[in-house]
Amino acid sequence: MPALTVVVETSLPATTREALPEYARPDLTLCFEGPGRNVEVDLSQTTEALGGDPPPRLRDLLEIAVAVYVADLAFLRGQNEGWVRSTHFLVPVRDPAFWRDHEPQLALALYVLTHDNYGFHFCARAEPDDVPASPCKFADVDCVSLLSGGIDSFAGAALLLATGRRPLFVGHRSQNPTIVASQDHVRQALTDAFGEPVQFVPVSCGPSRGRGGAGRPYPPPEERETSQRARSFLYLALGALGCQATGAGHLLCPENGVLAVNLPLTEARVGGYSTAGVRPQTLAAFRRLLDALGVPLTIDNPFLYQTKGQLIREILRRYFPPDVIQGAVSCWMTGRLSRPCGACIPCLVRAISMHAAGLPPEAHAVDPFSTGAPAGPESAARANLVDLLTLVGRLQRRSDPELLRAYPLLLELAPEAGLAGILQMLRRFAAEAQEALGEPAFG
Repeated sequence: MPALTVVVETSLPATTREALPEYARPDLTLCFEGPGRNVEVDLSQTTEALGGDPPPRLRDLLEIAVAVYVADLAFLRGQNEGWVRSTHFLVPVRDPAFWRDHEPQLALALYVLTHDNYGFHFCARAEPDDVPASPCKFADVDCVSLLSGGIDSFAGAALLLATGRRPLFVGHRSQNPTIVASQDHVRQALTDAFGEPVQFVPVSCGPSRGRGGAGRPYPPPEERETSQRARSFLYLALGALGCQATGAGHLLCPENGVLAVNLPLTEARVGGYSTAGVRPQTLAAFRRLLDALGVPLTIDNPFLYQTKGQLIREILRRYFPPDVIQGAVSCWMTGRLSRPCGACIPCLVRAISMHAAGLPPEAHAVDPFSTGAPAGPESAARANLVDLLTLVGRLQRRSDPELLRAYPLLLELAPEAGLAGILQMLRRFAAEAQEALGEPAFG
């Protein structure tokens, strides 16, 4: 597949594209401002809440993250070898010399996250910022934590508040009303349980509903990519900005260990087909990029060695009734169906985890534990179940050395995480799955 080209038109000098013929006819032009904009984003609200004078490089980072996220949605992936894409960006920034020097680190961090190939050409913005300095609106913060509206970040927030930490929560407010409603539900539940409104700063961005003016068409919803591999980069960039603004030196990315490690269930799911949003390698690559930016942070996943079932049973059930816990979302198809699909990997893991925590089953479009071949919502439900059972069987029957040979990804984790703890966590999940599914595992 030839490389795709993306131009961020906002603040782009008029002569720049003329001097760069490879961007003369881009595959996608992104415009953040004006009547012809095709990206809905207002970063001024975010930066004003965090303090109106953030470092120029961090503002650049957040705008790069927005551009990468919106471009990721615009280009459909192919099948098999066509899954991986190469995308080149032309981006106006405040510190072009810095970004030119550190473009390889930026591209590497995005590759580790998405397994796509990235290239960037940076130029100076056409006009300077006019952002008045203002103090951060959030005082006495000792950490920043991601809050997505899912069960894992819900558990992370509850644990922080229950143990006397003073977190600022950050998150992406997407155009998916179901996810927005879940974020609001989680924030209200935390407020009700712990007595004070949670401190939350979102970044709202996504394709414009008008899809842009002449010369800037954005693909219609039915032609957009749904995998969203670059979304975590947007979360991490916002988290870094929150840490800088508040003086907190700790960014938390709560995700259960099963989906954080996210072993490829089969050989066909190796590489970018399996999400790597908070894998230890992803967080380490982003931390190295922040070191280069002059914003050193501790970035970690507090739940790397816990299953989702443990998070529900040991944290959330202490503070919330089942209906409140089940109000958080997990499904990859959230918003596209009237209920969770029940067939995607997050739905299967969630169903197993609810059973392990002693909670009642939830309503799904497809029964997650069905052994039949449901006609389900555009999903290979049976294939996902078989693949998951294959992983469970291997975790139950194979020795540690055999697992390391079967899953080389585990060895890649070793420099950034405790391999023994990860293997123990995966075997606990296998036991939870075997009990919940009640049928033989393969492998």
